[in-house]
Amino acid sequence: ARRFAYRSCLFVVNNWAPLQSCPRLVDPSYEGITTEDGMRLRGHFRTPCKFGGKCRDHKKGHRAQYAHPTDSDWQRLPCRYGRTCRDQSEGHKLEYAHPADQDWETLAMLTGRTNQHI
Repeated sequence: ARRFAYRSCLFVVNNWAPLQSCPRLVDPSYEGITTEDGMRLRGHFRTPCKFGGKCRDHKKGHRAQYAHPTDSDWQRLPCRYGRTCRDQSEGHKLEYAHPADQDWETLAMLTGRTNQHI
């Protein structure tokens, strides 16, 4: 917390030299709990975009906030049809989880779809 307060004071008084000497958002002392670039905590996943592979929003802010199927932190969404789903295409299976999939239980509980179409 002290380090954050110190950096905040440097920012407020426009003393950029000490801030620019460490280009990472997170100090190197936190090595191992952050990604290689130091910009995110390891294991932190962005919210999946509700449009998934059909998303047409290519703005930098949207891509930074939401995960998409081609991203490394993409988590599939539970299929709203569950066991009654008839879509057998590979694209659908990659984008949506179904009751027979390993990640179904976790995703269904997180989204409240545990009893839907089961």
